[in-house]
This record gives sequence, C-alpha cells and structure tokens, in this order.
Amino acid sequence: MIKVTNAITYEIRDENGRHPVFITINANGHSCHFAGSGDYGDYSYYWGSMGSGYKEFLSSLDYDYMMNKITGYHGSAYELDVKESRVSLKREMLSYYRVLLEDDMDNKSSIREELEDIFRAIDNITDFNDELYYETRDIIVHFSNFFIDGVPGLKYIRNAQCEGFWRQFKKLCEFWEEELKDVL
Repeated sequence: MIKVTNAITYEIRDENGRHPVFITINANGHSCHFAGSGDYGDYSYYWGSMGSGYKEFLSSLDYDYMMNKITGYHGSAYELDVKESRVSLKREMLSYYRVLLEDDMDNKSSIREELEDIFRAIDNITDFNDELYYETRDIIVHFSNFFIDGVPGLKYIRNAQCEGFWRQFKKLCEFWEEELKDVL
C-alpha cells in the first residue's frame, strides 16, 4: 500500500540568511516523522506517540533527548574536548600503554614512541580546526573504547554540527510558540 501524505517543510536560516536548515514534519495527530537537513547535517526520527500536537511536543524536547533520537546514536551530540581533558587523557593512555608494554616487550621502543607521539599531539593542540586536532581526537576516541570504567576528568562539549542544527531548530520552536499564542 502506498499512501500520499501532506508533510510540511520549514526553511530556517541564520540572521544573515545563511546556513539553511530544512525541517520536514509529517504528523497525523498522534505520531510524527521528523526529518532535518542542511548545512549542519542530516537528522531524522519517528515518534509513534507524542501525547500532544507535534509543535508542542517537539518544542518541549531538550538538547540531549532530541539529539540522541535524531542522530540515531547515543552520545553523538557531544565530542571529547581534548584540550580540557589533557591530564586525564595522558594518565589513562599511560596506564593503557603500560599494559601493552607488559604484553609485548619485543616492541617496547615502538610502543614508547607511539605513546610519546600521542602525548606530544595532545600537548600541542592549539587550533581545533586543524588536522592534528582531528587525528588526535580520533585516536583518543578509538582508545576510549578500551577505557571500560570511564575516564575521570574527561570533558565533553556539544558537537558543532548538532549545536548548529539545534540553534536553527530552536528558532522554529520560537516561531511555533508565536503561532500558538495567536491561536489562543
């Protein structure tokens, strides 16, 4: 069965008319399909039950809940702040590499060099838009899978793409709130 529905698409831009975000909503009173795309990435989610109209429901969501739903992955709305997490990262990496050294004494010098390279990269991060930052962050994220108990002292910041999308989405929520005031 194929059913044609009437979805509504909102176009939101920043104050300068740039960074478009297109949000399409297909709601039928009790469920809502949300899709967003634009300069800040692509996002979508289907809510089978909302408990209210889609405008009220979506406007009531907080950043964490919404981003976990529309990104499809818990935690992707945040990224490791390497600069603010240097000491904790180095402590945990040193602990991890000590275990590696115990298990692989034949490659002791190459393991030590790799650890020194990672420490140097962590210490030298100044520009958070350069390749070194992203390479270091990727290495740390890879190793964080081994930090089973978590790493005390790690700091996380909102992912820039998700944050940009969120700011544009909140403008739509403000628009809806004004729309609802006019109706009441």
